[in-house]
Amino acid sequence: DEPASVIAFALESSAYAAALEDDGFPSDDAPGAAHPGNATKRHVRLELDLDSPTCKVDISCKVYFAAEFDKLRNRYCAGGGKGREEMIGSLRRCKKWNATGGRSSAAFLKSSDERFILKEISRREQGHFLQAAPAYLEFVQATMDEKLPSCLAKILGMFKIGSRRTKHGTSP
Repeated sequence: DEPASVIAFALESSAYAAALEDDGFPSDDAPGAAHPGNATKRHVRLELDLDSPTCKVDISCKVYFAAEFDKLRNRYCAGGGKGREEMIGSLRRCKKWNATGGRSSAAFLKSSDERFILKEISRREQGHFLQAAPAYLEFVQATMDEKLPSCLAKILGMFKIGSRRTKHGTSP
């Protein structure tokens, strides 16, 4: 019911940190690191297994353009050196938000401190964004580097959350 808590858990997990340190991602000081097209491994899939006495739930969180969005989040949320941690804290609790005016009738969530908005997107929107993401990331990076004004909303990540529930003793 709160997908943002899964995202928060994924972003602060040791598996995510290890994936970012993997050789497939450019480091901040690597030549060309600011250019999203240079990453050889773009997306990270994280798994979480929850067991209870009656069932098991497998939860996955795919982080798209992991290194690029991580760098953007670190820069954009850099308030006092704790911005990233504060952002993750904000995502731990969200509430449904009844946004009006859009054509997609998508579900929206707002972090409990009202700092961040999450939007559920269709597969079609996902495909369009995945195509446009490298150019978007490059543009946002350039506006931040050159301190240019922009009215463009800041997208700080794209995630796909999945879950599968099984009763103990059975397979899916």
